[in-house]
Amino acid sequence: NYFYIKLNNINDFKTLQQIATQKNVQIIKQVPNMPLWYILSLKKSTIGNSLDLTNYFYETGLFADIDPAFMFNFKNKCTNDTNFGSLWGLNNTSNPNVDIDACQAWTLSQGSGVKVAILDQGIHTTHNDLAGNISTLSFNSQTGTSPSVYNGASHGTHVAGTIGAIKDNNLQVVGVAPLSKIMAVSHSLNSTPNISAELASGISWAYQNGADVINNSWGDQGGQYYNQLHSTILESAITSAMATGRNNKGTLIVFASGNWAVNNPIMDYPATFSNDIITVGAITSGGQRSIFNTSQGSGYGVKLDIVAPGSNILSTLPNN
Repeated sequence: NYFYIKLNNINDFKTLQQIATQKNVQIIKQVPNMPLWYILSLKKSTIGNSLDLTNYFYETGLFADIDPAFMFNFKNKCTNDTNFGSLWGLNNTSNPNVDIDACQAWTLSQGSGVKVAILDQGIHTTHNDLAGNISTLSFNSQTGTSPSVYNGASHGTHVAGTIGAIKDNNLQVVGVAPLSKIMAVSHSLNSTPNISAELASGISWAYQNGADVINNSWGDQGGQYYNQLHSTILESAITSAMATGRNNKGTLIVFASGNWAVNNPIMDYPATFSNDIITVGAITSGGQRSIFNTSQGSGYGVKLDIVAPGSNILSTLPNN
């Protein structure tokens, strides 16, 4: 509603009053410490907008200066997290069609009320950009006890930040679902004698303790560990979670497609076990399938459901 007028001299105030009355504009006040400047405002019944009136006052030629009082807001309206500009997967300025449109999505939901269990190598739960979103519920799937353990590996913490790093805290990064709660379910992901039973226990604990989503960024590494992982007990836990989790609505089970297919279509187990598993492959900021080195490329095949940003992903790491 506002604009500013500068008088040629103090005697011009009467002229200002006359035109303001004529145009149904209110003189709010003189600007403190600037005696020739006045703040004006449109009334509800004023014809036109503040820019129209600014132009009108300017075109009279009766005043020393006119200022349309444009409003400036330098805050990033999407988020103020300091490294947001590097999160191409959320907002890809180079290739706008190759991202998840996070800023637009957050106007619909930021994950409030959603509990995401991360079955991984443990999470640095006191990380400054994660701690506020860490659930009090956690589980160590190798010992079968709570709480989870963090053994210093970075993978689980990196995944946790991509999912649920805190938004608008002027710090580091922001997750896809920054109002979600992260449930840490730990396992070394080394090939232990009872690894299938341990992972099955972790999945079962997660859905039985209210997880809406269970994230599994692991697999048999292109078949290298298929014999160790392939089991009825692991498949039973996954099937039960998808059938009876979330009060029988079904917990969403998400698996990585694996990073072992370069020139041939191959995907990890157990991502391929059931069509109801959401299986995710990785792409680059240019929209191509991620190739990490001569032996590692994002897995693909008929069981692949969706691809997501997966190359050069900046996220949280242990020790802040």
